[in-house]
Amino acid sequence: CEKATSYAIQSKLFPKELPIYHLEGGILAYLDHVAAKKEDENEVGESSCARNSEISGKEKGDGKQQNSTFHGECFVFDKRVAVTEGLKPSSNYIACHGCRGPMDHRLLSPLNNHTDDDNGSNNSTDNEAVQKYKTLAHGISNLPPLTYDPTTKNHYLPGLTCPRCHVSTTRESLERFAQRERQMEICKKEGRSHFQDGGKMRSVRQES
Repeated sequence: CEKATSYAIQSKLFPKELPIYHLEGGILAYLDHVAAKKEDENEVGESSCARNSEISGKEKGDGKQQNSTFHGECFVFDKRVAVTEGLKPSSNYIACHGCRGPMDHRLLSPLNNHTDDDNGSNNSTDNEAVQKYKTLAHGISNLPPLTYDPTTKNHYLPGLTCPRCHVSTTRESLERFAQRERQMEICKKEGRSHFQDGGKMRSVRQES
């Protein structure tokens, strides 16, 4: 962010009269500040209403709140994957168990996708993906079915890879992903947090 700000100021891509600012504390501090500001204004509005129910809307500030001008979700390097206003964890994205990058949560739902037996993909591309999958998966037990995502037009293995990283998955990495998935399932059944997810999350919460 700091490099981008400096570049924007020094470059000739933007008009000189256009002000360029750098957020103090970064985007996360901004999202947290906006949510806290809204909460404070709500509390002030409720207390004012309790003291005098006849106060006009104008005198109370017309109930206006400080709205965020940030649209979308901000990627973070922990189990939350992305956060919204108030640093609330994303409800749209999860971490790919393979590359650990952001992945649309809908990809874990088989109802929204096509298995390798469906006609959701191009035949030649589909056949190539299926052959590669059979070669990689040979000898590895309990792997999920190869799935086609019509949105990205790529294949992936639900719970192990995502449409972005599946094409570069090797035999070695697939074995590693499968082993990690089994460990996570065991931890889930025993009510424990997997160290690569729960441990990171706990440390982030303690620091925040």
